[in-house]
Amino acid sequence: MNSMNFLQVLLALGAIVWICSRQLTWRPVDPARFWRGPLVFTIIGLASLSDTTTRITPVDLGLVVVELLLAAVAGAAMGRLARFRPATDEARRRTASSRRGSPDITTETRTGWLGLALWIGLIAVRIVLDVGSHQLGYELVSATGMIFIVVAVNRAVRALVISARLEHRTPAVA
Repeated sequence: MNSMNFLQVLLALGAIVWICSRQLTWRPVDPARFWRGPLVFTIIGLASLSDTTTRITPVDLGLVVVELLLAAVAGAAMGRLARFRPATDEARRRTASSRRGSPDITTETRTGWLGLALWIGLIAVRIVLDVGSHQLGYELVSATGMIFIVVAVNRAVRALVISARLEHRTPAVA
């Protein structure tokens, strides 16, 4: 394993731990920040995949589609599992003091233990697909960049579902 692969694996493990912790903590719902994670994960994933010299076969593409569909389904389920509560004063202060946050945060969300279980399930399926495809000689699914793409799809679909749910909960401001 070279230093670049080690760094990619370390980043992937860091992303997994980071998302696990976010499932259990109340986080301000800030539409301005919803898309930052999926965008960063997509950029890292595509950059990692651009270094891949793997020959891509139709089976590789089929496995990638299956994996991305599973990530999207898990993201949609996480979005549906998300619970909401009015934002605490602490959350409003923390978000308003952040240069990146919107000062008018009114809601917090978390998916809780069921969201964490879904996340761990997605990781387990990803590992099985990774090991199985690697043993069969299909390298695209086992590429480190695919981990980041899967996370990006999962987070993006989750954000879409939460955004849609919030729009139906909150009356439109005229």
